[in-house]
Amino acid sequence: MGVDRTFISKLESLGELRKGKNIAVVGFPVKNKEELRQIFLDRGITNILLMNEKERTAFVESKTGLTLVNELIRLIKEYRKYDTVIVLASDMRTKWIEGLLDKEVITVDIGTSPLKEDVYVEPESIIEILDQLI
Repeated sequence: MGVDRTFISKLESLGELRKGKNIAVVGFPVKNKEELRQIFLDRGITNILLMNEKERTAFVESKTGLTLVNELIRLIKEYRKYDTVIVLASDMRTKWIEGLLDKEVITVDIGTSPLKEDVYVEPESIIEILDQLI
């Protein structure tokens, strides 16, 4: 058909990711979240929760204590359904999330807790992780 073998291999890999290993992403506070979101989407990952510091603060402050706890429990339950969760957060937060999820967790420490400002995450490092997973 005149199609390069490497192209076919990449298509097969993408298909395997979509039907096989389920991957989700959580990250905060991420400065270049839209750039990273596109990288994840391009590789078939659709459960992506990336927030900058302003969004993260609004998420917490807009809820009462009970509502916040219920929302966190819902998120933990949802992310436990995935085979692998990639977590981009401060050193303390990545360890906390890793402890809560009973799945393979790939942590990307983006700084020392507490992070008060958005952090630029190198897209190349994320691509490298995804290439190893896929």
